[in-house]
Amino acid sequence: MFYQYRYLFRVLIILANLLIFFTIILNTVISVWQLIIIAGIYALFSVFIYRWIRPNWEILFEKSDYFGFLVPLIFHLFFFLNFVFSHHPQTETYIFSNTSSGRIGTTSDNVPVHGNSTTILLENNAYGDFYFIRTFVDYDKIRGKNVIEYTFEEGLLGLKVIKNYRFSNDNVIFE
Repeated sequence: MFYQYRYLFRVLIILANLLIFFTIILNTVISVWQLIIIAGIYALFSVFIYRWIRPNWEILFEKSDYFGFLVPLIFHLFFFLNFVFSHHPQTETYIFSNTSSGRIGTTSDNVPVHGNSTTILLENNAYGDFYFIRTFVDYDKIRGKNVIEYTFEEGLLGLKVIKNYRFSNDNVIFE
């Protein structure tokens, strides 16, 4: 019975993984060393799932599903719990600069693409090692602004998460 829904489970797990990655994990403040430790825990967890839990779930999942779909979902759920059960909000305000990078890449035909970078540089190089919390999708949100206000919370697992951010000109906050 469950075998016929196997592909539906795969699609749902992929969507859940993508949603958690882009909305939660990229808003978690993780240093390089923490990332290395987490990757090691992930590897050990993958072996545990494959050796001890896999025999009971063979009806739903194939071997490739464990490392490609299921284990990443379980791993991402730790970040989800860290994010959802975070507490003690703290606000940090920084003056930032946005560097116009000129050439930001090339197309598949090796044609240079010019534009502005959406990665900001915070004063005193704050969070310099944390690329994702300084990168934004929409350049229009940061255009003409020079101050960012982050709202951080301490996560359940001790990892700091961004709950909100706002851009402003000097002391006037914009959404």
